[in-house]
Amino acid sequence: MQGNIGTSVLERFHCTFDYARGTLWLEPGARFGQHEAFTRSGLWFTRWAGVVIVYGVVKGSPAEDAGFKVEDVLRAVNGRAIDRWTPEELDRLLRDGSPGTVVKLRFERELEERTVELTLADVL
Repeated sequence: MQGNIGTSVLERFHCTFDYARGTLWLEPGARFGQHEAFTRSGLWFTRWAGVVIVYGVVKGSPAEDAGFKVEDVLRAVNGRAIDRWTPEELDRLLRDGSPGTVVKLRFERELEERTVELTLADVL
C-alpha cells in the first residue's frame, strides 16, 4: 500500500524508518492524543492580489450556517479592515480561536456587502 502522510500526523508519533524492509514503524508520541488543528470557523481562504477570497466552506460548519460561499471576499473581521490583518492573525482567530468565540465578518458577494456573526466551534 502506498500513500502520503502529512507532518501533522507524523509529529504525533515516534517514527522509525526501516529502509531495508520498506517499513515505517509508528509508536504513539507525546502529542498522540491531541485533537487535529482544524478551522473552527469552517472557512478556507487565501490572500490573492491584496484580497482574501474564500475557497472552501466546510459542510456543517459555522461558516456554512452563516451563509458563506466559495468566492466570497472577506472585507473586515470584527470591524477591522482585512488589509490590516496578517495571514497569521486571521489563522489564529478563525482557525485556532476558542470555541464559543463570536466573530463578526463583513464580506462581499457579487458586489453586495453583507455582515454576519458566526460562533467558532470544533468542526471535526
